[in-house]
Amino acid sequence: MRPSLSYPTSKAAATTACLGLARELGLRLQVLRIFQVFGEGEATTRFWPSLRSAAMEGRDFSMSAGVQVRDFIEAPEVATQFLCALDFDGVTPGQPQLRNVGSGRAQTLLEFARSWWVAWGATGQLIPGQVGLRPGELSRLVADVKTVHVC
Repeated sequence: MRPSLSYPTSKAAATTACLGLARELGLRLQVLRIFQVFGEGEATTRFWPSLRSAAMEGRDFSMSAGVQVRDFIEAPEVATQFLCALDFDGVTPGQPQLRNVGSGRAQTLLEFARSWWVAWGATGQLIPGQVGLRPGELSRLVADVKTVHVC
């Protein structure tokens, strides 16, 4: 990836700096790259809580066309992976590791929305195509989870 916006660029720069420092000082380091987390406690303006609110209130839900492909992972699973990383001693000093935290399953935003809409028994309608894409939004972000340590 070649980030062009300030937030992803700052994450890439911080990761590079930490990896270099770990190599230089012989530190044990794992960098956990989190993919599309959703679940309880998210800001109400984010997609999943907004979708849930509309479903629970019987409202229609306007969204983008939903063609963006993402790797959705629930917050408790992310927490589990972080706890596992704290106990994982397979990292050699001076040889930091990058690990992806995701499900490894590609799913469009519309597929994700439809599955939750059905699970919640929503009575309103999903209305794809009513909201534009965010500036700089990538079409596909899916984790290669071969590098995830499983507890």
